[in-house]
Amino acid sequence: MGVLLVTCPETGKKFSTGIQIDRNDLYTISQDSVSASYCPYCKHDHKWRYRDAEWVAVLPPEDWVENK
Repeated sequence: MGVLLVTCPETGKKFSTGIQIDRNDLYTISQDSVSASYCPYCKHDHKWRYRDAEWVAVLPPEDWVENK
């Protein structure tokens, strides 16, 4: 199981969406589906599309959005 990252449009920094998903399951979601995640860097919610997210297999706990 991996996690989805998106990029903050204000800071350019990547952050965890908190969404854990298997890589194969990512392909079952419409790539145009819109979601929103709270950014720990600029303190705003950002809307993003699944096609714009980056899947990573491992994310160190210090980078988890829950720990920001």
